[in-house]
Amino acid sequence: MPRFTNDSGHDEKLIVVALFSEEICDAIDKFRHTAEGKTAFDGLISRNDLQTIKAEPDDTIYAHKVFNAALDSPLRNVLYNEVQRFLKIVDPKLHLVIENYTVYDRYLAHIPYLMRFVETTNLDELVSKCAGFKECLQPLQMSLAAKIIDNERFKKCFLRSVPEIGGAAVEHLFMHLFKYGSPEAKEFVELVNPNFDFERYYSWRHAAESSEQQPGAASWASEG
Repeated sequence: MPRFTNDSGHDEKLIVVALFSEEICDAIDKFRHTAEGKTAFDGLISRNDLQTIKAEPDDTIYAHKVFNAALDSPLRNVLYNEVQRFLKIVDPKLHLVIENYTVYDRYLAHIPYLMRFVETTNLDELVSKCAGFKECLQPLQMSLAAKIIDNERFKKCFLRSVPEIGGAAVEHLFMHLFKYGSPEAKEFVELVNPNFDFERYYSWRHAAESSEQQPGAASWASEG
């Protein structure tokens, strides 16, 4: 039986960094040759690895190598701060978006498991729960069908939009996993709601609801 715990590998701030990995890599790529970009994250990477990475001529490949080396570093506990220091200078908008996500610490703690349990092909039932899900999912599904994004990117964009959809979006997602997910997903929902019968609570809380009209998802939720 799987054990679902928030261990040190699931630090909430590192989860935020991972959710926005593509945008962070884009910033490293774009600003590689600036004064700020030349030394960004150097302190987190070993000298030998750094020498090899610096020799990479392709800026996009370089950016991903820097990010992955920093994420794997024994010093990764300070990666969030280094990312935010860098972004505050080169991309203040992204800096603010990432900073705002840290308020969702309880939800973020579950992201590593949700990445495993959420499927890209059975989410249509969520659209009936609130308009925000439709606004989030439709462009993502189109991008996935066109092979603009892959399954992992789809899940990241979807999961980081959920708390910003508003209303009871997180509860709707958990109930979706409980009803339509794998046995392991159902067990996960039960274990993160240990003090009550989640299915019964959900039925009671949403018994009188029709399709909710909620504000749309955040602009960072989808591609484009």
